[in-house]
Amino acid sequence: MKKVFKVGILILTFISLNSCAVGPAYHRPEIQEKDAWSKSGAADLSPSEIIQVNWWTNFSDPYLNTLIEEAVSESLDLKILSERVLEAKLTTDQEKGGHLPNVNFSTDTKFYRGTQYGSESFDQQNLHNESDPFDQKDDSQYNAQNLDNNTNPGGYQYISAGTDVSWEIDLWGKKKRNRLTAEAGYKESKVNYQGGYLTLVSEIAQAYFNIRQIDKQKNITRKFYKDNLKRRSIYKNQHSEGLIPEWKVSRQDAEVKNSEKELLELERNRKRLENKIATLLGMPAGEGEIPDTTLWGDPQIVRIPVGVPSDLLSRRPDIIAAEYRVIKAHYRVNDAIADRLPSISFSGNAGLSASALSTFFSQWTLGFGPRISLPIFDAGRRKIQVSINEVQLNIAENEYRKTIMKAFEEVENLMADMDIRSKQKTILEKKVAHMREIHAQTLAKFEMGLISQLEILDAERELFTSEKALLDLQRYMLDDTVTLFKALGGGWPEETFMSDSVPSEDENKEKSSEILKTSEMKV
Repeated sequence: MKKVFKVGILILTFISLNSCAVGPAYHRPEIQEKDAWSKSGAADLSPSEIIQVNWWTNFSDPYLNTLIEEAVSESLDLKILSERVLEAKLTTDQEKGGHLPNVNFSTDTKFYRGTQYGSESFDQQNLHNESDPFDQKDDSQYNAQNLDNNTNPGGYQYISAGTDVSWEIDLWGKKKRNRLTAEAGYKESKVNYQGGYLTLVSEIAQAYFNIRQIDKQKNITRKFYKDNLKRRSIYKNQHSEGLIPEWKVSRQDAEVKNSEKELLELERNRKRLENKIATLLGMPAGEGEIPDTTLWGDPQIVRIPVGVPSDLLSRRPDIIAAEYRVIKAHYRVNDAIADRLPSISFSGNAGLSASALSTFFSQWTLGFGPRISLPIFDAGRRKIQVSINEVQLNIAENEYRKTIMKAFEEVENLMADMDIRSKQKTILEKKVAHMREIHAQTLAKFEMGLISQLEILDAERELFTSEKALLDLQRYMLDDTVTLFKALGGGWPEETFMSDSVPSEDENKEKSSEILKTSEMKV
C-alpha cells in the first residue's frame, strides 16, 4: 500500500511537471527583411558603437544634462511606468504558484441552549447558516443527542477543526501558460518603461533646443526691431521738418509693430516650452524658469553614421513590446484549445469534531478523491473562443509587422531629412553671408542718400528672413538628431531584450525526467 501511494505521488508529480503542450509552438512573425538603409555609410556597427547610453551628452550642453537627470529622477510618467512594472512583477509572482495545491484550514465553535420548544444555536463565528464540510450531522441531530426536547438549561457545545486541499492537475499546461503570459506581460512593462524613458529624454531635449533657438531668434528680432525704431525716429524728425511725406513714417511704424508682434509671439512660445519642461520635471507649470541661453555656447549637432544596420530596430521598445503582445496572444490561443479538453482535479479534507475539548481528538473525518470534468456540449462556445483568439493573434502579428514597417519608414525619413538639411544648411549659411554683405552696402548707400527707404527696408527684411530660416533649419536638425536617436532605440547597455522573451512550453521537462528517475530508484 505504501509503495502504491508513492507511485501515485510520483505519477502526479510527473504529470504536473510534464504537462502536455497543446496548440502550435510559438514562432516570431515573419517580416520582410531590410538588410541596409538606403543611405550607405559605416556598416556592421554594433549598437554600442553608434549610440552611447547617455547619448544626449554628445550635444555638449551641461544645462541639458542637468534637466534630463532631474527629469529621469522626478518625472511622474516614469513613476507611473515604474509602478506598472512592479504590478506586472507581482502578477507574475502570483501566477508562479498556480500549479501548486490550495490548502485551507477552518475551525468552528458553536454553543446550543435548550428550550421547551426545541433548541437555539449561538455561533461564535457567524457560521450558523453555513455548511460545515466536516459536520456530518445537522444541528437538529446534535440537539436530539444532547438536549432534552423540553428542558436542557445547561446547553451544549460543538467544536470542529479541519483542513481541505484542492489541486487541479496542469494536464495541458494551462497553469504554465498563465505563468508565461504573466512573464511576457512583465517584460512588456519593462520595455514600456524604457520607451517612456526615451520619450521623456527626447521631449526634454527637443523642448530645450527649441527654447535655445527662440532665444537666438529673439536676439535677431530685437536687433531688427531696434533698427526700425531708430529709423522711425529719424523719419519722424524729417517729417516734422517737411522733408518726407507722412506715409513713409506710417510704413516704418508698421514695421515696428510687426517686430513687436513677433517678439511677443516668441515670448509666448518660450513660456509654453518652459511650462512643458516643468511638467516633464514633475513640477507645477510656471516654475523652473530657464535662463537666457544665448550666453552659452551653441549645442553641437551630433552626426550619426547613416550605415546603421537594420537589426538596431530590435532595440526599439515599441517593436519589442509589440512582440510580447504577440506572445501573449499566442498563449491565449493555446489556452482556448486546452479549455476544450478534459480537466482533472483532486480534493481532500480531514477534520476533528467533538462536543467537548476532552473528546476532541476522538472523532475525526478523512476524505480524498479525484474529479474529472469533460466538456460535452456548450453550443460551440469553446470552439468559437479558439477562433476568436486566433483572430486576435493574427491582429497582434500584423500590428507587430506594421510597427516594424513604420520604424523603417521613420528612420529612412529621418536619415533623408538630415542628409538634405545638411546640404540646405550649407546653402543657407552662404546666403546669410551674402545678404549681410548686401545689407552693409545698401546701408552705406542709403546713408549717402543714393537709394530710397524702400530699398534699405527690403535689404533688412531679406537679411532678417535669411537669418530666421537658418535658425529654423538648425532647430530642425537638432530635432531630427534627437528623434533619430529615439527611432534607433536610444542608448542602452548592450543586451538582447528578446533573449529570454519566448519561454518554451516544454521547459523543465529535462528536470522533471531527472526527478522521475530519482523517485523510481527510491520506490
